[in-house]
This record gives sequence, structure tokens and C-alpha cells, in this order.
Amino acid sequence: MSRRAQTGFSLLECLVALTVIATMAAIMMQVIASNARATRDLAEKRMAILLAHSLLAQSVMLRGTARARDEGRFGVLAWRIDRRAAPGDAAAAVPLEEVEVSVADHHSGRWLTRVNTLRLVR
Repeated sequence: MSRRAQTGFSLLECLVALTVIATMAAIMMQVIASNARATRDLAEKRMAILLAHSLLAQSVMLRGTARARDEGRFGVLAWRIDRRAAPGDAAAAVPLEEVEVSVADHHSGRWLTRVNTLRLVR
């Protein structure tokens, strides 16, 4: 084999190796970006759940003063509290109220979590 043929083959090997490395790097970048997006979404969902539980506890403490619907914002999160009579017998000995707290991303409008509970009406 002549010296010129050996040099060309070596260059071809380098180009193939470089292509493989570039492809693997692109795949790794996609995996890293996907992982970062999932981590951000999880943190946003966790914050929404904490806010919903906090608002639910607050709404239970505000017994008779609360409106049937209350809305607001906390940072990038929009929240809504709905109160209504619990379904069932209206003449029940223990009147119940259903409280639902919903939290959404303010910018996209996508609902992140909903928390429901029943409480005694006094």
C-alpha cells in the first residue's frame, strides 16, 4: 500500500470518529435539556401543591367570612378557592361544605394541582 493511500484511510477514520462523537454529544445535550425541563416542572408542581395545601388550611380557618369563590396570584402561580354545599341530603344532621383549591401556571393557564376536602359548616 502506498503512503498516500494510508494517509487517506486515516483521515477517513478520523472523520467517522468525529461524526460519531458529534452525534453522541447532540444526544447527550438533548438528554440534559430534557432532564432540566423535567426538574423545573417538578419544582413548579411541588410549589403548587404546597401553595394549595396552605390555602386549604387558611380557608378552613376563615370559617364564615369566606366568599363562595376567591382568586389570587402568588408569584407565577394563579390560585382559586371554590366553596359549595357538599352533595347529599340537605336535611343531614351534619351539614358539610366542599372546599376545592386549584392552582395553575399564570402564564400558560395550565392547571398544576387541585386539592379537595369536606369541612363542617358551623
